Amino acid sequence: MMVEHSVLQIANKCPFLIHGYAAFQTDRYFLQSNGIIHRNLKPENILLTSDGHVKITDFGLSVKDVFEHTKVFGQAGTTGYMAPEMLQDCFYNQSVDWFALGIILYEMLTRKHPFHNVYY
Repeated sequence: MMVEHSVLQIANKCPFLIHGYAAFQTDRYFLQSNGIIHRNLKPENILLTSDGHVKITDFGLSVKDVFEHTKVFGQAGTTGYMAPEMLQDCFYNQSVDWFALGIILYEMLTRKHPFHNVYY
């Protein structure tokens, strides 16, 4: 819970994330520029507001302080959206979030999961 609170404090002004009210604000908008890996991007964690804005939620599995050449280890999130390096217990960086986003976009375009025939 403390990680989620901390992430929401950092990303308070970003128009694409849910807001943690009464948290400190920053002019830097995006998670990766703040050294944060979400690690649980999936359709259920991407919300759409009534005025059409996309908001990202659920930062409970996030990792902080991952900058430039820093890498982290460990599986976290939903298996069908995990990058290969996370599934293989290798070290990884923010690229795992981009992988999950790619899967989500693929699902939005085709209405199928790209690995629907793969058992996981």
